[in-house]
Amino acid sequence: MEPNRWTSELDQLAWDKDVLFVVAAGNHGDKDQSTGLHRVQVPADMANGLAVGACNAPAPETPWERADYSSMGPGRHGARIQPIGVQFGGAAGRMFNVIRADGGFLEAAGTSFAAPVTTHALADLVTRLPRVNSSVLRAFAAHFAERPRQHVKLRDEIGYGRHPLTFADMLECSPNEVHVLYVDEIQRSDLLGYQVPVPVSSGTDLKLNITLAYASPVDPTQPTEYTRASLELVLRPHHRNFTFRPPKGSPGAATTLDIGSSDAAALLSEGWTASQEPVTKTLGAARAGASEAQLRDSGKWETVRHYRVSLKPGEIELPRLELAYVARRSGALDNSPTTVPFALLVTIADESGAVDVYDDVRARFSGLRPALRARSRLQTRSAPRHWF
Repeated sequence: MEPNRWTSELDQLAWDKDVLFVVAAGNHGDKDQSTGLHRVQVPADMANGLAVGACNAPAPETPWERADYSSMGPGRHGARIQPIGVQFGGAAGRMFNVIRADGGFLEAAGTSFAAPVTTHALADLVTRLPRVNSSVLRAFAAHFAERPRQHVKLRDEIGYGRHPLTFADMLECSPNEVHVLYVDEIQRSDLLGYQVPVPVSSGTDLKLNITLAYASPVDPTQPTEYTRASLELVLRPHHRNFTFRPPKGSPGAATTLDIGSSDAAALLSEGWTASQEPVTKTLGAARAGASEAQLRDSGKWETVRHYRVSLKPGEIELPRLELAYVARRSGALDNSPTTVPFALLVTIADESGAVDVYDDVRARFSGLRPALRARSRLQTRSAPRHWF
């Protein structure tokens, strides 16, 4: 289905002006799903916007679920995960209180009430960060959304999860975690690398949450190839682990070894070859060698992506994230020079609580700048742990 003119025009404005449109997802979620009328409404199906659905309780209250009227995904190609998230918008038994023009209260419900609550939280976030663009705000909305345990099953209902009422608390890290924000831009055919700041190996597993958000030029004449830019993200968790392959025609299977180990030296002396780059850790659901259609369905052309990766102690040392930019026009690769701004938000956490991740990273990576607060706030403890 071709995008609505309203959707495509707002997507183009978002790209041209670096503006974020926060849009109510719609109130047709209780419609017959066989008709398709339950899907997110125009212009919430934007690829460069932030669609907000409704849930029946505000954060951090539990339990919560999608309000039955809140429109659902999946969205169009380029924005399959829709809405991006949900916010309290009122529900049967607990309505949303609205102040009328005469000063009285009106009880109502709808995604049109949920979207402004998320907008308010993001507007407050803008005052607290030293550098913000639309991609940063979309990254925060996806990264810090609260996900229920059955999130994969409910993704078409709640997107990435329930948005917090404020992002202020996310600007302080607990001792066992650190949040790092990279704000940059990339040109076509560029390859950018970013070191992921992790603590010295502690013998415990580390968990990485990674969110990538960017704006893309769009092509409204290509419904299945609507977004024209793709940022391909690769995680290389260990800088010395390489893939070794046997000589052509020789027995043996490819194996991963430390490039500096004696076993690696022995294989090289026998004619084995090492990969040019360290091994990668799979991000997303697409398998190696997947077709373009499979890559598209797994999120290759999505403008917001979120990954969760667990790494064992032997798997991680001087990890880095790499970004490459691919562009297309009318189904073919596009060589026109275009600069795409993006935000990459990473959380590194030791869930065992055995390691003071924040202090370790702060000491080892002095180039990181703690986020600044534009507003004063009474602190109940000294030396607050800001994120970077």
